[in-house]
Amino acid sequence: MRALFLSDSEVLRVQDQFRIPVDSFSPSKYWIIALDRESFLPTDEELRQIRSYGDYVIGKNYISPTKEKLLSVVLPAYSGHNTIIFNNGLCRGAETQDPRHWFFRRASWRNGAYYPNYFASFYRPHTLFQVMDKAEEFSADAWEQWKSQHPDIF
Repeated sequence: MRALFLSDSEVLRVQDQFRIPVDSFSPSKYWIIALDRESFLPTDEELRQIRSYGDYVIGKNYISPTKEKLLSVVLPAYSGHNTIIFNNGLCRGAETQDPRHWFFRRASWRNGAYYPNYFASFYRPHTLFQVMDKAEEFSADAWEQWKSQHPDIF
């Protein structure tokens, strides 16, 4: 299995083609969304879903003209935004066929842990959809509506 760290060329591809910032587990910039550099390279389909999720977050949280500006920049960031960081990583604690699972965290979490915590006794592998749904559990109706409006991506 290949190393769990995106190469410079992979980072550039993700940023250029999918407009997703690739940063660390704890980014110093207030990205809207980001991919942890210490991840496996997601598929193009997954990258399109993450980009769409970023557009959803912008639409949900910002109003004109800020919304339009964020949607038009290559790597959207906004001062004070609690970045949602995705990680396609290894699950060392679960016994599954595929050790790569999806995790997320918000830059505002003080303990720095990803959700789900694979050390927890109740851990089950999570897909990208499941962690996005968990990130939007308090806006589930709006998130479900967004997904239904973008069937080509979801």
